[in-house]
Amino acid sequence: MNVKNLFDWYNGKRNTSLELDDFSSLLMMFPSVLVANADGDFDSLEKQNLAHACFGLEAEPHVTCEMYSELCFLATTEDDELLGNIFSCLKAESKNNEEAQLIIIDLMIKMAQASDGISAEESSKIKEIKEKLEY
Repeated sequence: MNVKNLFDWYNGKRNTSLELDDFSSLLMMFPSVLVANADGDFDSLEKQNLAHACFGLEAEPHVTCEMYSELCFLATTEDDELLGNIFSCLKAESKNNEEAQLIIIDLMIKMAQASDGISAEESSKIKEIKEKLEY
């Protein structure tokens, strides 16, 4: 599934007001929120780090809020179809894009470091995500 198809499918499911470019940014940040929640505690420092990252991507406050809200939802969702579609898209879109891979890995590491350093659970989640994406 490519980004445009995932965007259309996701909007049908979640009814967001995000534009395709904003959704693409959200996808790049998606693995980092899974890392943040790996220990079962998506804590305030991790949420603050996420909010700051969203603010840095978009000047429009309503878009920043929507991206933050969607990423918080994605951090805790157990919707296997949704997660599978996102991972499939990320894998396909970043397969031959080393820069995208490095950005995704960097975001995961920074999120894990946001509070109390990288825990064993977060380290394990980073490894699991890298394997899923074949990095």
